[in-house]
Amino acid sequence: STPKPSSAASDVYKRQNEAWSKLDGEWGRDSDARQMRAVQMAARLCRMAGVEQSVFNEMGIADHPAMYKILDAVGRLLDEPALPVPPGRQEQQARGEAQRMMHDPEHPDYAAFHNSDDPRFAEVRTKYMRLMGA
Repeated sequence: STPKPSSAASDVYKRQNEAWSKLDGEWGRDSDARQMRAVQMAARLCRMAGVEQSVFNEMGIADHPAMYKILDAVGRLLDEPALPVPPGRQEQQARGEAQRMMHDPEHPDYAAFHNSDDPRFAEVRTKYMRLMGA
């Protein structure tokens, strides 16, 4: 028989998806811009601390909605502006692609996005920023 995924792992996944939905609802139209500010803040804090940004991915906190809220709050404290989000269908599709790169393990860029040692890491992160409108 095929082993079933552990219910604990599935519960964590379900809670995290609920947290992302709640965060999107809370932030509304500003959600993409605030997520981008959080990504930028993570990079900035890592540079300031002399810590590899991959530590966020290794610890699993880069994918946690609560971490985005914390980093967005720090960005606001430091007056890091949220990036303007251009309207329109093409931009929505681009941001959707960027979100899949970050959250969908099946996406071809997912592994490189989350591994700073991957030879494509910089290329994929640049693509992500471009898709998010940065």
